[in-house]
Amino acid sequence: MCVCDLSWVVGRQDKIVSHHLRLLKSARVATSRKDGKMVLYSLTESGASLLDAVVAVPANPISAWLRGR
Repeated sequence: MCVCDLSWVVGRQDKIVSHHLRLLKSARVATSRKDGKMVLYSLTESGASLLDAVVAVPANPISAWLRGR
């Protein structure tokens, strides 16, 4: 995704999203490639694994209980 699309999804300014993407790239959680004038970002394999682990954690015990029903 490009910075403008990610900004729209998270509801934040482009410059804030761009800053955080640079941090994710430096941590090797995200990668980028140029497509013409646009820079497209994606998760690395380790970034996708990390996201899966974070999303799999229940928000609270009640939601975990409801999922088990």
